[in-house]
Amino acid sequence: MDIKEAHEHNYETAYRHPWEIVRSGFIEKLIRRFRPQLFGSGRTFILDVGSGDQFMAAELSLKLPNATFYCIEPGLPLMMHHAYNVRYSAQQIPISVALSFEEHLMVHPYRIDAVILADVLQQCPDPAATLREILTHPGIGSHTIWFITAPAFNSATSPYDAKLGNLRRYKARQMNTLLESVGLQTAAVHYFFFVPLIYRLLGLSKSLDSQGLSNQGPFNFKENLMLNVLNADIAISSFLGSIGINLPGLSVYAVAALPEKLAEPGQAA
Repeated sequence: MDIKEAHEHNYETAYRHPWEIVRSGFIEKLIRRFRPQLFGSGRTFILDVGSGDQFMAAELSLKLPNATFYCIEPGLPLMMHHAYNVRYSAQQIPISVALSFEEHLMVHPYRIDAVILADVLQQCPDPAATLREILTHPGIGSHTIWFITAPAFNSATSPYDAKLGNLRRYKARQMNTLLESVGLQTAAVHYFFFVPLIYRLLGLSKSLDSQGLSNQGPFNFKENLMLNVLNADIAISSFLGSIGINLPGLSVYAVAALPEKLAEPGQAA
C-alpha cells in the first residue's frame, strides 16, 4: 500500500486494493520469466525502493524463501519503522526496513540481485536522479535485474493521482527513454491493466481506486470476481503481447539491467 494511504488507515493492513494484490502476483511472474534463478536454493538479496508498508516484499518473501528483502521507505514514521523491524525480526521474516538509502547502506552495502520500484518513479521530483542514486549502490551491477511499474498515460490522470502525490504518468517509450538515460537497458517495456484503463477513461474507476479487499479472507463473490477479472486481464494482455499485439493499460512495467549481462528469459545472468 502506498505510504500515504497506509498512514491514512493508521497502518492497518486488513484491506488491500485489488490491483495491489494482482500487481504483486504479476511481479512474481516477471521474476519467474526473466530471472528464475532467484527461486533457486542460493541466497538472494532484493532491494525494494519506495516499499510503502512492505506488502510487496511480504508477499514475494512467501514465494522466494531464500531471499532477503531490503525495503526503503522515506515516508515511514520513525515509530512504524521500528515496529516493522521488530515484528519482522521476531517472526523471522527476512525483511529489513530503512528510512533512507544511506541507512540501508549501513545495513547491507553488499550484493543486490534485484531492484523493485513498484509505482515509485511517478512521485519523484527527479526520477533520473533517483535511479542514479540507486545505481551508486556498491552491490548493484550488471548481475542486478530491475522490475519497475508506474501509472500509464497522462490522459488517465484522476483525483486519485493527486491524492497519492503522483506528478506524472508514463507512456512505454517515456519509461524506456528514462531508463536508457541512466544507463539501463530494457528487456521488456509494456502496459498492463487494460480493463482498468477503460474504466478510468469512462469515469467508472472510482470504486476500483477506493475499493479495499480483505486480506484476512475468504473473499466474497464480488471480491473474487474483481481479482479474477484483473488476473485474466493480465493473462490475456500477456498472451496477445507474445504474438505482437500490445494492448494499452492503466500501468506500464519495465524489466531492465545494466547492459553487460541483460539476460533473455530463462538464461543465466
